[in-house]
Amino acid sequence: EDLETVLGKGTGHYMRGDKEYKYFLNAETGYLISTVVSELKAEAVAPKLEKLIIDYEALLGKKVTRAEVDKGAEFMGATKRMLEARKIKVVQKVTNAAIEGVNAKMQRLFWSLVAQKRGDFKETAKLATKISNRTLNRRTGMTPEDALKKIKGGEEVARKTPKAGPTERKKAL
Repeated sequence: EDLETVLGKGTGHYMRGDKEYKYFLNAETGYLISTVVSELKAEAVAPKLEKLIIDYEALLGKKVTRAEVDKGAEFMGATKRMLEARKIKVVQKVTNAAIEGVNAKMQRLFWSLVAQKRGDFKETAKLATKISNRTLNRRTGMTPEDALKKIKGGEEVARKTPKAGPTERKKAL
C-alpha cells in the first residue's frame, strides 16, 4: 500500500510478497550488515541471522559474544537455540533506543531510495545499508566502515562525549 502511494499504481510487483529486512548492528561502530527475510518466524530468521553473524565475525576478526534483541517471536525458538549453540549471550529488551534509532535511519534511507526507483526490494535494502555504513557518525567522528577497519587493526575507537550530560541538558517544555 505504501509503495503504491510512493511509486504510483501498478507497482505492487516491487515487493513480490511480504518482506522484511533484518540487520546485525555493532553498537561500538554503528556498522550494519543486513538481509531480507520473507517471514518473521524463528525458523526463517535463524539461518539468515546465523549467516549475518558469520559474515560479521569474518569482517571484524572477532567472535560475537553478545546479542541484544527485542521480545519479538522471531528471536524465540530456533533463533534462540542457534544463538545459544554459538555461545552468544542473548539480552532481550523491551525497547532498545540504539536499535530504534537505526530503524528510523534505515526507514528514511530505504523510502527515499524507493521514491527514486533504485531497484527491487532486496537491492534497495542493500543500498540503504551501504549508505548507512558510509555516513559519518557524530559520536565516533568517522564512518562505521572506518571504525570497523580500526577495530580489526587492533586500534580503539574513541567515542566523543556529549557537550552536556543528561542532567545538564535543558528540558523541553
